[in-house]
This record gives sequence, structure tokens and C-alpha cells, in this order.
Amino acid sequence: MGFTSGSGRTAGSDPTSSIARTDCPFAFAGLWDHWKKGDEPIYSCILLTTDANEMLAPIHDRMPVILARSSYDLWLNPGIHDPKRLEPLLVPFPTEQMEAYPVSRLVNDPGNDVAECIHSIETEDWLRGSSS
Repeated sequence: MGFTSGSGRTAGSDPTSSIARTDCPFAFAGLWDHWKKGDEPIYSCILLTTDANEMLAPIHDRMPVILARSSYDLWLNPGIHDPKRLEPLLVPFPTEQMEAYPVSRLVNDPGNDVAECIHSIETEDWLRGSSS
């Protein structure tokens, strides 16, 4: 299980797939809300981001907040009303618990629901450590 990021620094660069080194799914920190615009219900959600860890910093300046399994109960606790209690969770995921590799630009089109979207590709730029 992972996520894909295009470079926020170089237009047209190859996307990168990043995964946590775990056999279990992981959770992103997110928020949701529902409200009404007139009579129409509006449902919205957002994934929170933080500074990129050392692995992803050459690719992008931010990354999704990935919650440690031990913090799930705290993050999901509806009784928490002080955001200061949650701020310590909004940190980059440890680099040593991740891996990243370049993937095809197929992933940029949501109509491409195929396994090739997450297969590793090798590019000369990636092998040299460049994000362009």
C-alpha cells in the first residue's frame, strides 16, 4: 500500500510511488466535514501534509501525514477538542520505514486503473538521483 507523488519542483517529471515497509495497510491523517449550502448537503475531506522526509525531499517539499499505528485511537478520538494534542502526530513518516521508486506516467490519468501504474520503472535520471 502506498501513494504516488509527482514532483512539485519540475514540470513533466516522472511520478514516484512511495510505500511504507509494512505488510499492513497504513493510515493518512485526514479531516472531513459536512455542511449545507442552502438545502444542498456538502461533504468534503482533505489529507493533511507535512514536510517531506529525507527520502522524498529531493522529489517534493511535502508528503502526506502517515499516522503510526499506535496513534490511530488518538487521531480518531471524537472527544479531542484541543488541536495541540494532535500536533505531535503531524510529522514526516520515518525514512527508514519507507521505500520509493519511479513509476510510469500512466498513474497521472485516473482512467488508468491497471497494475502497471504501480510497477517500478528505471530511468537514467532516477538512477543518478535526479528528480527531473
